[in-house]
Amino acid sequence: MVEGHTDETTAAILDSQSVKTTGKGEDRGYDAGKHIKGRKRFLVVDTLGFILCSLVVGANWSESAGGCESIHMAKEQFPTLQKIWADSGYRGSLVEYAAQWCTIDLEIVRPKQDQQGFVAQRKRWIVERIYSWLNWWRRLSKDYETTIKSSESMITVASIRMLLKRIHKAIHVI
Repeated sequence: MVEGHTDETTAAILDSQSVKTTGKGEDRGYDAGKHIKGRKRFLVVDTLGFILCSLVVGANWSESAGGCESIHMAKEQFPTLQKIWADSGYRGSLVEYAAQWCTIDLEIVRPKQDQQGFVAQRKRWIVERIYSWLNWWRRLSKDYETTIKSSESMITVASIRMLLKRIHKAIHVI
């Protein structure tokens, strides 16, 4: 245990990613903001980048609806969770909802007002990196799965493999 930190998960990062799907499968939708017909993946990851929970839904789901469901799942699995960082797509009533019903401080990370071009945002880069790593998997680069459950399972398998690679690397450093 590091001084000032607990062994329990108390902070996380929330984000979503819209991905195209094949022509068949259940629960597909259209994300008008990204112009993608397919599904939307919501991930809650801890501050080290380990996936705590995932939710796959039709791409027509809003950030607020998916965020609400994801926060509930995360709080149920990790009752010590106190803070979640998210981008401005989750602003508004979801912040008050998370505080009132889930006892979670949902902090919206906004880019600096004078920011031009791409700049990695505090805490949010962690979940963006995970999405990048998931896209290295052929079966996750596009949602090829027929069922939502199968799609969520592929995310779980990928996260287990990422965790095993980190452990393997740590053992060989020692």
